[in-house]
Amino acid sequence: MKDWKKDWKEAVLRDSATMRDAMEAIDRSSLQIVAVVDAEYRLVGTVTDGDIRRGILRGLPFTSPIRKIMRENPRTARLDQTREAILGIMMQKKFIKSPF
Repeated sequence: MKDWKKDWKEAVLRDSATMRDAMEAIDRSSLQIVAVVDAEYRLVGTVTDGDIRRGILRGLPFTSPIRKIMRENPRTARLDQTREAILGIMMQKKFIKSPF
């Protein structure tokens, strides 16, 4: 298993990328998600393999812009939040089940 602290840059794409680029980035990284950034490297969305699958089911070609499948306005954590606080929020919002 790859170390996410070393591999997170593989999971960042510009908003001009394609669905194929997102698939390749998810395959390269161990994070199962791609962060989509604009020209100033501000986070504008995320893409998961589920988003790609739904795009394919809608008939979008692999050359489609990533913006057509990305989830805009993703939830983010602050740098000062603890791991426990972030996990608590993720469980409350039903992003994950209890890790315990």
